[in-house]
Amino acid sequence: MSVVDWELAIFPEDRLKVEPIWAQAVKRREMFETECRIVLPNGTLRLVHCIGKPVIDQSGKPIKIVGTIHDVTEVRSIQNKIKEQEAHLIYSSKMSNLGEMAGGIAHEINNPLAIIRISAGIVAKLAAKPEVDLKMIIEQSATIMRTVDRIADIIRGLRAFARDGERDAKERVSARKIIDDALMFCRARYQNQNVVVQWERPADGEVDLLYCRPVQISQVMMNLLNNAFDAVCNIPLGTVVIKLERRSENLAIVVSDNGPGVPEGLEERIFEPFFTTKSIGQGTGLGLSISSSIVKAHGGQLRYQRLNPGASFVMELPRTGEKQIDKAA
Repeated sequence: MSVVDWELAIFPEDRLKVEPIWAQAVKRREMFETECRIVLPNGTLRLVHCIGKPVIDQSGKPIKIVGTIHDVTEVRSIQNKIKEQEAHLIYSSKMSNLGEMAGGIAHEINNPLAIIRISAGIVAKLAAKPEVDLKMIIEQSATIMRTVDRIADIIRGLRAFARDGERDAKERVSARKIIDDALMFCRARYQNQNVVVQWERPADGEVDLLYCRPVQISQVMMNLLNNAFDAVCNIPLGTVVIKLERRSENLAIVVSDNGPGVPEGLEERIFEPFFTTKSIGQGTGLGLSISSSIVKAHGGQLRYQRLNPGASFVMELPRTGEKQIDKAA
């Protein structure tokens, strides 16, 4: 194909993307690869995948292109539809988790609201007295302000969890904060079923920073906590243990429970999409599959370990110290 014919065929809006790739291939006299839209003689617009090499004359001018052009219009359309469906399933799974947490969230908000009501009542009574106790009013006002901030934190965390964090930039974040925020939403649900939660924090001096998309890692943490709750909520002395461990260059968040564990022979399948060991109506079978994909995208690994009794899920992620973070940023 001649260079002129190829350039004229490219859809005008895509030329800005293709021109630098083409210019570099001509300059270096090397192969190039790109995708762009082209306009057929009948006016039809198609998406094509191009692999080629410019043929250069003695003066250094490109005279033609040797290579292949594959029409990928239908393939990319199908891929986009699959991606949209995956995004919808991920969102549905997340909303399912939020539904399970609804009671706990209401509890977390109702408690501070009760504090605000009590403090506001005290302030009203103090203000009605002939001699106003300014010190007490200031103290109660400070209590109201702190409690309002607490509710704002809960709502902020809820909004962050509910949205899609796939396109978020990675940032430095404390693994402890991710765990604490997840527990904030689960605490009431655990207490209502008398499930004991043991959060074994590392020594204060240890670094626990991750370079990640916090919304996505929070989603994984919520899924692991919900699964652990489901495993122990109907047994006596149900217990969930959370550990944060430094492992060489990685940081491991371990969620363990003393439930029945995964039936033997099914350990390899629990990370498959739509596979679940829960009763009908109690799980979508997507949580662990989505969680594993998120952790892999962060350069980590999500693993299952059998306990006696119980189960343990280990989310291992690359640990980022201060110097490493500065380089990554």
